[in-house]
Amino acid sequence: MGASGSKAAQTGARKFPTRAPGAAPPRAPRPPRPAPEPPRQPPAAAFSENPAQRADAPNQETVATEFMSPGFAARLRELGAVQPNPLFSNSSVAGPRGPSPSSSSSQDASTQYDSPPPPPSWPSARDNATLGVLEARTRLEEQAEREADSMGRASDKGRELVDVGTIRRVLLLRARGIGEGEIEQRFGLRSGVVRRLGPKGVVEATTQLSE
Repeated sequence: MGASGSKAAQTGARKFPTRAPGAAPPRAPRPPRPAPEPPRQPPAAAFSENPAQRADAPNQETVATEFMSPGFAARLRELGAVQPNPLFSNSSVAGPRGPSPSSSSSQDASTQYDSPPPPPSWPSARDNATLGVLEARTRLEEQAEREADSMGRASDKGRELVDVGTIRRVLLLRARGIGEGEIEQRFGLRSGVVRRLGPKGVVEATTQLSE
C-alpha cells in the first residue's frame, strides 16, 4: 500500500517551466561551419615562361658548363695574353713566329709589355702626291687672294694668275705681232708673264679673236 502510494506521488510530481513566461524560445544550435578550402597554388613557372626562354635554357647551361670546364680554363692560361699586331705596318707579311703557346708561360706574356711598342710608320708628306696637290692648291688660293686685294693700289705689280680665256686672248694678240709689254699692260699682268707661255709658235690659239 505504501509502495504504490509513493510511486503515484513520484509520477504525479509537478514539473516547473525552465524559462520565464514571455521569453523567446531557445534557438536551435547552428550547424558547424565548413572548414575553409586551402588556397590554390599558382601555376608552375614552367607554364608561364616564354617557349623561347625554355629553348634557350639548354644553351645557357651548355655555355656555363663550357666556361666552367677546368680544361678550358687551363687552355686559356697556356695561351696567355694576346699580342696585337703593330699599326701602320709597312708590310703585310707577318714576322717570325715566337715560341709555341704551349711553351709560353704567364711570366713571358707579362714581359712582352715591358718594352714600349715601336713608333708608327707615317708616310712622308714629300712622297705623298695627294698631300702635294692639296698644298699647291692652298698656295695658289692664297696668292689669288693677295692679288685681288692689291688690285688698283700703287703697290700692285700685276697679276700672275690668269684664266684660260685671258691666255687665249694673249696668244691671239701675240700672233698678230703685238709686243709682250703692251699685252701685259692691257690685261694688267706682271712683267714676264707672257714670256712664260713659251716662244711664238709653241703655244697658239686655234680660233681667231673677234674684233
